[in-house]
Amino acid sequence: MIRRLLAEWLEEPIRRTESLKRAIGKREVLVAENDHGIVGFLHQAIREDIIDGAPNSFIAALYVDPKHRNSGIGAALIEEAMARAKRAGVTKAEISTTSKRARRLYQRHRFRHFPKEVILERDLVAQ
Repeated sequence: MIRRLLAEWLEEPIRRTESLKRAIGKREVLVAENDHGIVGFLHQAIREDIIDGAPNSFIAALYVDPKHRNSGIGAALIEEAMARAKRAGVTKAEISTTSKRARRLYQRHRFRHFPKEVILERDLVAQ
């Protein structure tokens, strides 16, 4: 189940199940399954980008169960997400990570790191 994997990744129970249900309903979530059930997922949001003047893809989450890593599941999810993005007319795909291991995976799939670019975040709930 995606909810279990998401909780495992975030290391906390998932309370925001409605947003997960909406993403699934909008077909923004790709899953990888095998005989053990769902072993990985990717959440991809496609939105209009006024800078590029075309749809833009943002991979908000990618997680593979630790027991199934290094088996090509993450790579397959990324490639399927890129194929979907191309079919939707997307001109650029973006992803962010703090993990060096994940960054190497993304770079193998032709994502480039821009050293001068900084991602800033503001929590609007905790104010």
